[in-house]
Amino acid sequence: MQDRRRSARFSLSHPLEGTLRLMDEVLVERYVENEMTVLASMAAKPSEAMVIDRVIASNASLLDVHVARSEPAVVDGLLRHRLTLLVEDERLASRPVMVGALVKTVPVHVVDLSEGGCLVDSPMPLAAGLCGELGITLDESLRSEALQICRCQIVPGAGSLFRVGAQFRLLSLCGHSFRHRLLERVVGSLTARERG
Repeated sequence: MQDRRRSARFSLSHPLEGTLRLMDEVLVERYVENEMTVLASMAAKPSEAMVIDRVIASNASLLDVHVARSEPAVVDGLLRHRLTLLVEDERLASRPVMVGALVKTVPVHVVDLSEGGCLVDSPMPLAAGLCGELGITLDESLRSEALQICRCQIVPGAGSLFRVGAQFRLLSLCGHSFRHRLLERVVGSLTARERG
């Protein structure tokens, strides 16, 4: 998070609601009929809805899945999670899976922002190294940023609330970037207060 710490940081007086879509490359251990077993770095809860993004003979496809079971597993000395997923579309269930990524959607609140990264509050722990996309609605349109999770700590005294530090993946600020628009507003309001 070196880039983030070199940038000016702004705490948001009103946290912004957002949706964090995380992608986790998974090892598919078993795929029979409408049931798939994968090894993932993310934990999951029974009945949680997710998406498997997979490649079959160079054609990408998405499968809607629900978690049937989740249990910890140690693989090569690392803690992983063995997930049993129920595939919703049985027409695709007989095809082989060659490459897959598990896409998990987590509701978050953006509490701190800089040009290089952000802090969000999450209802669940998120592993460092995961990549994804953070989307928020701003100016009546959905805007997003690609990011990577850098750290995650439980918030003391807040129950199961986790403060997650993330670094933005793209250095250039484009028109679809929410950080560009938010930082313009924050700097503009600071300048207005200084003038007043």
